[in-house]
Amino acid sequence: MGDIHTIKKIILLYSAIALVSACSGQAGVGGDSSVAADRWRDFPYERDPRPIVIVDDLPKATGNAKPGTRFTLREKLSDDPPESREVLLHGGRVNLTQISAANAFARLSEQLRQLPGETMTVVEARLDQLEWMTDRGSLSLPSWSFRTDRGGSVSWPAVTPDAFWRLGQTRRSTAIDRVSLDPSKTSLSFEMIAAPDPCDGSTGGDHLEAGQLRSAVVIFTGESSTARSDCDGPAFAIQKKATVRIDRPLGGRVVVDQHGNPVPVEMP
Repeated sequence: MGDIHTIKKIILLYSAIALVSACSGQAGVGGDSSVAADRWRDFPYERDPRPIVIVDDLPKATGNAKPGTRFTLREKLSDDPPESREVLLHGGRVNLTQISAANAFARLSEQLRQLPGETMTVVEARLDQLEWMTDRGSLSLPSWSFRTDRGGSVSWPAVTPDAFWRLGQTRRSTAIDRVSLDPSKTSLSFEMIAAPDPCDGSTGGDHLEAGQLRSAVVIFTGESSTARSDCDGPAFAIQKKATVRIDRPLGGRVVVDQHGNPVPVEMP
């Protein structure tokens, strides 16, 4: 785990604006923050419309289709894309260009190509409206769903890739739960995975840190301890509530953990 001096060097390296101390919490500062900085330094947070950051696993699988990673076609899929569709994004309504069923199936197949799993046959393709989790909460998007011969389906967004940020390459944080903002959008409250409190009843002397990059806010929570042999009590990491403050409104920046994994944000 890196110390605070290492973190400051990394933040400066990627044009950070500030390193802001937050309220106390049972966590240390560290982690592979260079990964977070490198992954998000080019995120076009000021673009209008802002890129969609899907944090769900892709493709979305339901029912008996979940074990499938190889899909054959019973019938050839259409290469003709549907007409563009107006979609309500978190920043307002936008007209988005759609992709064909054949294009979506090709992207879905490429995403699963190197994963082990079962082979299934697609018996129907239909254009649906599905909910996807993004770094700004749930979002309804036109999506191609491919029903399999075993039941269930696998789905892929029916929108051109330029509307997204690295589609299929981002996964939501497992260390930090959804963030909520105060009206000023400078106070970020969330639940985090943390080590249990010490046996003496103290909360420890460590504190959280928020590193402010040009295009992202990185919440450093440290690594949770899973060993606790000094007294009776929880032996494993637990969830704790925490808050960090930043020196300017979040705006279009993405919130990520110290490993670069995005955290869904509830906008006020």
